[in-house]
Amino acid sequence: MFFGTIFGTLMSCMRMSKILPSLKWLAVAYIEFIRGTPLMVQLMFIFYGLPMIGFALPDIAWIPNFSRFSAGIIAMSINSCAYVAEIIRSGVQAVDYGQMEAARSIGFSHGQAMRLVVLPQAIRTFSPGAWATSSSPSSRSPPLSPLSALPT
Repeated sequence: MFFGTIFGTLMSCMRMSKILPSLKWLAVAYIEFIRGTPLMVQLMFIFYGLPMIGFALPDIAWIPNFSRFSAGIIAMSINSCAYVAEIIRSGVQAVDYGQMEAARSIGFSHGQAMRLVVLPQAIRTFSPGAWATSSSPSSRSPPLSPLSALPT
């Protein structure tokens, strides 16, 4: 969840970007694809698909089944990244545009207006969703349990 929050914040910034439209469309495609596929499919792709195309999962000899653990961490991070990005984006866009206009009219730059005016209001809006998502790995982890019974 930690990595998902960090990358989700960056992904939401990419999705709201007006400077580089290619980054925006890349973020939209990633978020919609990841949110549209089940976690189990993502997990199977990471555990079986990536080694088939030449990307080896890390394996530590003295930790049994570490490659399964790392596949689970990667899958949960990728999945939570997409959900956190949407939560943050919706919170920022829920703040009335008049707040940004008011901040810009008193001389704030776009970055200052976002940091000092819009984001404090957006945090209040997206906090419940972010807390619910941070407590949901325990409810989203059951798809990870068959990974322990799968043949390698």
